[in-house]
Amino acid sequence: MTYFLVPRHGSRPNRLPAYSPTKRLLPGAENVAFFDGHAAQMKLDNLWQLYWSADWPPPAKRPGLP
Repeated sequence: MTYFLVPRHGSRPNRLPAYSPTKRLLPGAENVAFFDGHAAQMKLDNLWQLYWSADWPPPAKRPGLP
């Protein structure tokens, strides 16, 4: 998940940051479509709490946060 959560959302026209501290919350959100047919906007940090597969145990908090 670390490779896919790029902190590039927010007010425009911002360029993609070269560095984003891992201890800071990620800005922005993504639209997620679920298997049961509904969709929801999720903050980037909350994507860690979703069940991505039967083998994925969601961590208590996003890795890197204090």
